[in-house]
Amino acid sequence: MSGRIIIHTLLWLVAAACSVIAWIFSQSIWAACVSVLLLLLPLMSCLWNLWQRRHVNVRLEMITTAEKNQTVQGMLYLRTDALEPVGRIWALVSVHNDLTDEETCISLPVQPDGSATFALRTDHCGRLCVSVKQLWLTGIFGFLPIRCHVKTKIHMTV
Repeated sequence: MSGRIIIHTLLWLVAAACSVIAWIFSQSIWAACVSVLLLLLPLMSCLWNLWQRRHVNVRLEMITTAEKNQTVQGMLYLRTDALEPVGRIWALVSVHNDLTDEETCISLPVQPDGSATFALRTDHCGRLCVSVKQLWLTGIFGFLPIRCHVKTKIHMTV
């Protein structure tokens, strides 16, 4: 996720610099409007996501039992009590095996409809605790991540 944030930040900086240069050389009111808009939109979307993060609810769904070496599909559903957040949403799903004490993390982009699919496969028996470790809301241009505090977990026996 951090690589995408860097790329989106660089693209936004290039677009903002080009619009400011166009405004300086053309003295056009339209170039000024585009420059101001490009500079204000990230701040406004960040403020919006700061307000939205209190209204985010996350739910995990998957089967409760599976066999060793079986691939299991899981679903993450995101719902907001208010209006939709702007920008992309990323989730970090943690899978912890209570028997072997192994932990793996899966980074998931959440789709615009609020869902994300992930696949689990374990080589060991035990009880898996699947939880959302972190959730980020990014701004309209894909940077300035805002972290949401969510507490949801589900267990699966292998």
